[in-house]
Amino acid sequence: MEHKNEKQFLSLKNYCNFLIDLGINVSLPLENHTVSQFEKNENKFDTVVDIDNYLKKWQIKNDSFIITRNNNVSSEIMLIMSNAHNLKKFDQLAINQEMDLLNRMFGAIGQNLNDILIINIDEKKINENNIYESKKIISSYILKVKPKFFIDMSSDYFKKKIDLLNIFSNSNNFFRMPSPFEIYKNENLKRQAWTKLKLLKARLNDV
Repeated sequence: MEHKNEKQFLSLKNYCNFLIDLGINVSLPLENHTVSQFEKNENKFDTVVDIDNYLKKWQIKNDSFIITRNNNVSSEIMLIMSNAHNLKKFDQLAINQEMDLLNRMFGAIGQNLNDILIINIDEKKINENNIYESKKIISSYILKVKPKFFIDMSSDYFKKKIDLLNIFSNSNNFFRMPSPFEIYKNENLKRQAWTKLKLLKARLNDV
């Protein structure tokens, strides 16, 4: 579907260029123009740092700081969280509690958070104007990092915006599990999270 949309946009763009050559003024939708600009830059991304630099400039330009990540530039495991409580501007105690639980969850299967590439999404700022750009940036991180395992701790709201499984594609090593924030709200989710963590541990052992 996405490939089809891109082909349609290219056809529209060529048609518009033809009209311009005839001296007829035309304009393309802003969102598609943004997509084109990203795709021009995407080919220049040789490293994760290149994506970081593009992300920083894009967020400053649009005054919309949606995506943050930890300092890892490589990892076998990538984790995406979309609860806004994980960002610094929210209550520090709540952040500390969630990070403590997250540390204990992965520590229970012998994994250190410092070895996992974690991306945080401020879901309150995700909208139709920036959703495509955000998706492309996340896709670029996945392509450059090439994680063997992908963990989706994003909220249902974010899942409706971006299908992370479709981006990662390796369904055998894709794990959806409750976030610490969701577990704090509903302790019944602990069992579900533990089941997924044990499955992740088994897959890690296989590798």
